Amino acid sequence: MQRPSPRHLLLGAAAFMMLAGPLATAQTTLPPEAFAQLTQSAETSQTAVNYSPLADFNNAFTDQQRGRTRIAYAAVKTDGSVFLAQYMRYLTNVNVTALSRDDQLAYWLNTRNLLIVQAMADAPNRRRLNRLRGTATAPGPMWTEKRITVGGVELSIDDIERGILLAHFNDDPNLLYGLYQGTTSGPSFPEAAFTGDTVRPQLAALGQEFVNSRSGVKASRSKVEVPAIYDWYGEALFGGDEAARTAHLAGLATGRRAERLSAATTLKIRKFSYSSDELVLRQQNLATGGAGDYGNRGGGGVGGAGS
Repeated sequence: MQRPSPRHLLLGAAAFMMLAGPLATAQTTLPPEAFAQLTQSAETSQTAVNYSPLADFNNAFTDQQRGRTRIAYAAVKTDGSVFLAQYMRYLTNVNVTALSRDDQLAYWLNTRNLLIVQAMADAPNRRRLNRLRGTATAPGPMWTEKRITVGGVELSIDDIERGILLAHFNDDPNLLYGLYQGTTSGPSFPEAAFTGDTVRPQLAALGQEFVNSRSGVKASRSKVEVPAIYDWYGEALFGGDEAARTAHLAGLATGRRAERLSAATTLKIRKFSYSSDELVLRQQNLATGGAGDYGNRGGGGVGGAGS
């Protein structure tokens, strides 16, 4: 696979800095109910978010292996950290309340997932993620550390996940497939950024892909096993209704998986694997090539490419 040079990403990030503006100043953490102010939406988006730089980032630092998007976290640490820092600054300055509901959903999913990539790249030991990640109900420090400030609210990955996405966008159970975990036990990192116009079909497609993948549902004649994330997020997305969860899975499954899910009376929860989704690159994999100037993409900044 030929990738744009990470050095070009750094040059692009420097250009993008002009669009990003100052990093939002951290404020005193507000109570959980204050997250609701970040989900007040416009009927029609009054601004747009430029996600086009993420295509070049993905080209440089990700690859497809066995049906999953793997991320070269070590390379992100050494060659992509400047870009991520500048792009996260840009995202913190987006006026989220000027976005429509679907544009907000895309924004929060992209922001959360990029924070995970950033956290994984900075992790001192990606082989011992169980303590750093924790679980959905007992998150570890990687998930609970305050990482960005949006609209005056300090946010961690867990705040975005539970306080915003699962609390305000849980009308669609396919939301689960946008919640990248950084490990092989969760959905794969999206190949393309979510946008307001495409987020719903993207989530549905990611769901079908995950359910029918090696990491998804395992259905034999004697038992049907599902990943732990269906247990982790089951209360928020299915109201704790196991029949609803099974019907959801059967609706996404194909072939024998669908047949056996439809016939299953109980589902066995498979233990969560903390094996990271890391892509290990050899030196020759980092091919040279132009990634382009992010600052000139789509008109630039919040007023640039449509979301």
